Amino acid sequence: MSQDIRIAIHHRPERFSEQWIAYCEQHHIAYECVDCYQSDIVQTLRSFDALMWHWSHRDEKALLFARQMITSLQRMGLVVFPDIQTCWHYDDKLG
Repeated sequence: MSQDIRIAIHHRPERFSEQWIAYCEQHHIAYECVDCYQSDIVQTLRSFDALMWHWSHRDEKALLFARQMITSLQRMGLVVFPDIQTCWHYDDKLG
């Protein structure tokens, strides 16, 4: 496995995360599945270079904090997908 970068992936079965995991495995990219709903997720993510989390606009929990968490993580220096610019208008007609 490549140790150049470590990617955290919030895994949701039968969603984009499965494709991300397959890509990482095919290209020998170090990754780990994480749960962005854990109370210690920010501390956990400090040991990663990137987070990939395709949060759903239908997930009430994600709607409460996903944008703010993505913003905080990106400002900490983590590469995040989606990033701040994408999150601010995600499924927001006014945005």
